[in-house]
Amino acid sequence: FLDTFLSIGQSFKLYITYIIAYHATIKKIQAHLTQPGLDSFANSRASYLLAKKCRINSFSGFLILPVQRIPRYRMFLADLLKQFDKHPLHDALREKLVKAVDLIYEIGDYCNSKTKDSRRTKR
Repeated sequence: FLDTFLSIGQSFKLYITYIIAYHATIKKIQAHLTQPGLDSFANSRASYLLAKKCRINSFSGFLILPVQRIPRYRMFLADLLKQFDKHPLHDALREKLVKAVDLIYEIGDYCNSKTKDSRRTKR
């Protein structure tokens, strides 16, 4: 897992395009859901998903998942490193884990910075 993550980790920076467009997309969807027919469709889908006991019961709930992915990886890898601190490890594995944690923090900081820049230019 760590080798793969370290080799493709920089590609997570591509999420910034999605993250920046996310809020505008949600606003557009909400505006369209007030149209006759679409609101009842959205309500019927939400009811169906609730009946099936799905954790996510709205379209916007699915759309937020990619936005949450980087923070979730951040929490996962940081927690994994804490757990490994409690147990002796091979130095090479620990070194890779530290690199992965550093990488995901770098990516998160990059996405946060680009999101702030985007909001400033839109004002």
